[in-house]
Amino acid sequence: MIFLRKVFNRLLILALTLLSVNSHSQVFSQDWLQGYGSWATDVGVSICSDHLNNVYTCGFFSDTLVLNNGEILLSSNGRTDIYLMKQDSTGSILWAYSFGGEDYDGAWMDGFGNVIQLPGEVEVDRDGNVYLIGNFSGIVDFDPGPDNYLLNSEAALSGFVLKLDAEGSFSYAQVYKGSFITACITDSSNALMLAGSFFGEVDFELFC
Repeated sequence: MIFLRKVFNRLLILALTLLSVNSHSQVFSQDWLQGYGSWATDVGVSICSDHLNNVYTCGFFSDTLVLNNGEILLSSNGRTDIYLMKQDSTGSILWAYSFGGEDYDGAWMDGFGNVIQLPGEVEVDRDGNVYLIGNFSGIVDFDPGPDNYLLNSEAALSGFVLKLDAEGSFSYAQVYKGSFITACITDSSNALMLAGSFFGEVDFELFC
């Protein structure tokens, strides 16, 4: 039996293997369990895996996100930032990045001062390319490397798509101004499909 005590809000990633005992019963075997976070807000929003059993998670956080017992620190540029992380089949972190500007990204504050989770999702295609979708405000650098790739929401919130390769290197990023992107999926030919809503007139052509 495993007991977890919640001291602060923490990200929790649990890897399980489904063991088929017989035709009438199934048992889960725990592979690994890891928790991340700090004293501030940190929320996991989406999780997926690839054919090599690497695990990808995304969400949002404020202040500082502590990973690997302090070996990796992600710092928020504003009120909340979006994070994206890749782990191998044993739970070891291969890379982790954060994206955000001066305001709320991946989250929003309502009229009562409550931080509200916005939709976001991570998806991986058959070649191991990683797609992150979500919603942001203001100006954000979506290139996790030494270069900059700035996108401007030009609205209170706009939807975005970010693509990284399997090593976590930047491929492209696109903003759809005036849209609200809520989900994504890739097909057998690695085509990316998006779902969401928009207001006014939005150009959905991919300029990459």
